[in-house]
Amino acid sequence: MSDTDDEIHDMDEGGAVGEGGRAALGREGPTPLYHRLYVIFREKILGGELRDGDVLPAELDIARDYGVSRITAKRALDDLAAEGLVSRQRGRGTMVTHHYRPAPIRAPLDGLIATIQNIGARSGVRLVSLARVAAPAAIAEELKIDPGTELVAAERVRSADGRPFALLATHTLPAAAAAFTERSLAHRPRLGLFEEAGFAVAAARQKLSAQLADDRLAVLLEVEPGAALLRLTRTMYDQAMRPFDHLVSLYVPGRFEYRMDLTRSDDEDGGWKPARLSVGE
Repeated sequence: MSDTDDEIHDMDEGGAVGEGGRAALGREGPTPLYHRLYVIFREKILGGELRDGDVLPAELDIARDYGVSRITAKRALDDLAAEGLVSRQRGRGTMVTHHYRPAPIRAPLDGLIATIQNIGARSGVRLVSLARVAAPAAIAEELKIDPGTELVAAERVRSADGRPFALLATHTLPAAAAAFTERSLAHRPRLGLFEEAGFAVAAARQKLSAQLADDRLAVLLEVEPGAALLRLTRTMYDQAMRPFDHLVSLYVPGRFEYRMDLTRSDDEDGGWKPARLSVGE
């Protein structure tokens, strides 16, 4: 059976939920199913959910869990291997071989807060979910807590002119999220809610990278599966320099622009440093 025949076969498999509890891949849109599956695992690897040395499920298990054929699962894993994210060996399965940590982007906190407040004032927000969850390993590492520690997780979609431009996924220590409710998260800035709970933001660390939209993100942000997204990760610290909040913001590039003013530094290498400029828009 060819790859094309396999895709036609997958189109007829229906939309059942696999035994592993994962919803089958969406059938709409021009993006092939194997590429959608590839995107899902790629982002799990780049996002730290799957770490160097982790073994991925077997082809048959992936096919069952995502409602696709084994050939589709195989092609997705082969593409991951071709990109150098995994290693495939007969008898040993598919193992993650990628280890990546982007360097943090450092910016003055006053400019960061002004940016957040400006975005909030010019856009609308819809709360997608709010729940208490066990901290995933990657989030626990950022917040310097044990994996499995209870956190408050929230997802919100920001829109402007009726079109979504950002998905904001947050994990917060319960004490700092004491003022979080469905209503407050939909109508008030989180910085104010932190202060109400007694947590003043003293510092933040940011990382800027990119991510591809899987089926779920494509629906929430109204883009095609596989579309490139701007990914901004931010960890906030209190006055004792303890991390208490982790945010992942995914932006649609054509609907959002992240800008930072820079001036030349006095360092010997003649680099750049963040600054506030009084220039015309």
